[in-house]
Amino acid sequence: MAALFKRLLGFDAVSVVAVNVVSEDGEQVVVVDLARRRNRRMFCLGCHRRCRAIYDRSVRSWRHLDVFRVRCRVRCEVRRISCPGCGVTAESVPWARVGSRATDGAHRNSPVSLIEFPHLVSYRLAF
Repeated sequence: MAALFKRLLGFDAVSVVAVNVVSEDGEQVVVVDLARRRNRRMFCLGCHRRCRAIYDRSVRSWRHLDVFRVRCRVRCEVRRISCPGCGVTAESVPWARVGSRATDGAHRNSPVSLIEFPHLVSYRLAF
């Protein structure tokens, strides 16, 4: 099951640890727990310098595209790092933008992207 969700999500350099179906606000939600390599390099979100000092860790979640018509949420532990220039910031994750609570895939397929780029929609409908 983990291999299937790894392919469905399309995330590189990450392992799917667990897949659970939970009830949130009366709806079924697929929760996919991810794990990243422990020895990965950390970069500051502000100045993009490499940092070595870990301030703390927390588990964060992001909304992803629906899986089989069921809402999908991705969870992963994120380290906050202590940058000499910027202070304490969260490390970047490759599947989401800075400060976002949705993955890049969810952003690309949101109704807002259809409003911002209507020429892409008309192109797709034409072909």
